[in-house]
Amino acid sequence: MSRFKEFVPVGNDANGQVVYKWVTGRDKQSFFSNFAKAVQTYSPPQAAREDAPINERVLFKDYAHQWLYAEKRGTIAETTFEHYKTRLNAHINPFFGERYIDEIQTSDVIRYFKSREDATQTSVKPEKAILNMVFQAAYEDGYTRSNPMSSRRIKITGQEGKTREAVARENMIQALGNIGNIMDDDERNYFLMLALHAMRPEEVRGLQWKDVDLENNVIHIRKTIVYPKRNKPVISKTKTKESEADIG
Repeated sequence: MSRFKEFVPVGNDANGQVVYKWVTGRDKQSFFSNFAKAVQTYSPPQAAREDAPINERVLFKDYAHQWLYAEKRGTIAETTFEHYKTRLNAHINPFFGERYIDEIQTSDVIRYFKSREDATQTSVKPEKAILNMVFQAAYEDGYTRSNPMSSRRIKITGQEGKTREAVARENMIQALGNIGNIMDDDERNYFLMLALHAMRPEEVRGLQWKDVDLENNVIHIRKTIVYPKRNKPVISKTKTKESEADIG
């Protein structure tokens, strides 16, 4: 447990105001070491570069499209790529798409997230990440003088996600009893795997015979099959490294 904990200054923000952070340490030496690291790693919000030249003006939707296909495609999982594309096309571009990227301000971003208050925070947080990456890339490429996402004024105020209720025991028993009525062997085995093992649907679809150790009654979860484009299966890694498991 940390013996030393103080609220210390680590730098200044874009307006020159002092920024404080909590720093802890087991002893004085580790405290001051962590203090030094906090100062070294602090990155203040980017101030607008009023005198910086702007490249040829570009619409947000055009730059976001170029960023997605030229910079992200092939460097991220296909499911993530499709997720970014869906978010841009369904929500972000309808709001920002027809505006020049250099004229979009923090106040515009705040209005965008206000318009998304009916959505869950889980749905909106990825949009914040996408916007930050697009504006940061545009800033570095010289298409805008600042990244409007760097402001601390931006808050995610969407609805809290609802916790799914567990299936009632009697409903689970009824479902298990009906699995035997499924005529197709593959479909029946698929639902049995889902019902009797702690596996995601995409993990069951990704199983191969080499992953099933019948001698030791062990299933090795190593791959998944997902459908980022609805009708085209893609073999990929498990959702997280921890998802790679051996279950019996």
